[in-house]
Amino acid sequence: MRNPSFGEGGGSAGVGVALAVVEGNNGSTRHEESSMGHRKNFRDLPRKRKVQIVIVAAAQLALHGYAWRDLITRPADQVKGPKLPWGLALLVNWIGPIAYLAAGREKRDALPAD
Repeated sequence: MRNPSFGEGGGSAGVGVALAVVEGNNGSTRHEESSMGHRKNFRDLPRKRKVQIVIVAAAQLALHGYAWRDLITRPADQVKGPKLPWGLALLVNWIGPIAYLAAGREKRDALPAD
């Protein structure tokens, strides 16, 4: 078995996909991609996995949208630190919005009673 992606400059460094030439029992050869580099299309996934992906993506978008809306509409004096770094932090999926919502906001005053 000869692997053209490793060795004398024949492969891509650090990509993680290995294309191997495999010799079969009858002398024929075929190319196989290692499981490390195997990619599936969304349409090829099982229905359960598709639903899981859609739910997680919807949660991510909702969290991201809520954090952005809160940062934009909140007065600067109710944000811990400048808004620009928090805005940049929100670009980091999951971590940025959660960090902002947990640590980047001052508590809003309660609505006055009428």
